[in-house]
Amino acid sequence: MEDITIPEGIISIEAYAFAKCVYLNSVKLPSTLENVEVYSFAYCQNLASVSMPASVRIIGNGAFGGCSKLSTIEIPNSVVYIGSDAFANTAWLKARANEEFIVAGDGVLVQYNGKAENIVIPDTVKRIPAYRFATLSVEPKSFTVPSSVQYISVEAFSKMVQKSDSYSYERRYTTIIGEKGSYAEIFANHEYYTFKKLK
Repeated sequence: MEDITIPEGIISIEAYAFAKCVYLNSVKLPSTLENVEVYSFAYCQNLASVSMPASVRIIGNGAFGGCSKLSTIEIPNSVVYIGSDAFANTAWLKARANEEFIVAGDGVLVQYNGKAENIVIPDTVKRIPAYRFATLSVEPKSFTVPSSVQYISVEAFSKMVQKSDSYSYERRYTTIIGEKGSYAEIFANHEYYTFKKLK
């Protein structure tokens, strides 16, 4: 097994930097780190825990995806973006399978595990990145978005569809319910969703 200490002064761990390092057991991240890029630690199958410094703001797509033994992840409130599948197939994510909404960092929605037709997003959520509802088993009729939400990706409500032997994403133009004058209303009007005022 290997333990790695990334030196101070490093602000970004680039894409695929440690991907598939199967002997990596632990990594100490520097206090200067801001970005953990796409797939940077993907498939490090023996990596068991990660503690991120308060300087980290971005965790890219698939950054820790496939790290099957990764059970402890400390994500600071400084994190404002978490990419798709950033923690896919990790022990940390699997342990939260019974949580309807998994939220981390500065209110970033990591994953939705529910099966509701009318999805009510909790006010612990501030940011909804792309594809958080892509693989729902029940097609939603509406999303109630609280006034706490400050950011919604244009692909936040998209769904995954299979075309012959490949997958792609399509916009899911459902109804968004929210407070009048909220970010949810601005988003809905800008992206041509049906908006209903929260009663």
